[in-house]
Amino acid sequence: MKKFLIKLLIFSTPIIISWISITIVDPCNFYNIFKIVDDNSKLKIINRSYDSQTYGNILWKWLEFKRKPIKNIIIGDSQSYFIKTDLIKELTAENYYNFSIPGANPETKFSIFWFATKQVKLNHVVIQLSFPKWNINDEDHNLFDLTQDYINKPYLYLFSPTVLMDSFQNIRYKLTGEYEKGINKIQFPITNEKNQIFDFYLQGIYKIYIYPDKYVDELKKISNYCNYNHISLEIIIFPIHQRYFNYLSNHKLEQFNNRFIADLHELCTIHNFSTDSIINKNQNNFKDYFHQNQIITDSLTCRIWEKRILHQSRDINN
Repeated sequence: MKKFLIKLLIFSTPIIISWISITIVDPCNFYNIFKIVDDNSKLKIINRSYDSQTYGNILWKWLEFKRKPIKNIIIGDSQSYFIKTDLIKELTAENYYNFSIPGANPETKFSIFWFATKQVKLNHVVIQLSFPKWNINDEDHNLFDLTQDYINKPYLYLFSPTVLMDSFQNIRYKLTGEYEKGINKIQFPITNEKNQIFDFYLQGIYKIYIYPDKYVDELKKISNYCNYNHISLEIIIFPIHQRYFNYLSNHKLEQFNNRFIADLHELCTIHNFSTDSIINKNQNNFKDYFHQNQIITDSLTCRIWEKRILHQSRDINN
């Protein structure tokens, strides 16, 4: 029996060490007890690669918003992830929470909205949407389901290989200042190879395209809820590089993009920069085909919220 217990202890030691590491480092602030790694460092590790930022941010922001909800909220994906709430506060004197999750599909964004309504009486909601994700055949699942799994079964956090790897990367970064970084295969500047990768990716998205009426129906529910509860609702569509729209045109998909825009216009105020030729024809305005750079993000943020201030001023004067 003694030998068995010794062997069991030896066998269990790596598991125990991993549990202790996850509990102390706590890469997503799930327990929020120890602070040996600062939040900025943890976020840097979460955003080190596409997979880690997709799954890390949803849990991080779910917990953060749950603990300190804010009545003004931005919901989106990687295109709106870098909207600066400090910049908005400078413009409006209002606090916003950026609940944008890289990789979030429309279902994830809708779930975030309904989650937020249960935490606080919302005042202003901004949802960022994009046509590349507006596809019933989008293989991305609702990231909110993963968060619910952790909340409903907290022990899964200790058994998660992703959380363990994030803990290791946090420790590595704390000790050496280095961490493993992912590679963006379509990061600009544009090359023939990147064009081929991009075209291949679009072929996968649009091999079979079915317009997602269920997304429109859910947006209508959100719009009706906002109207009934006196919540300001706006939608942002950020720019995408011109090559994307060339692909839509060449494959007779423009009609669906036009329908997407038209459906949104019927629901609420739309800020549509997707086909702004001044922006989307210049690769210097983008990090890759889908993501505008920080300068453009800040510029459009100012345009959107300054325009909103102007409208509010007119309403008051009238």
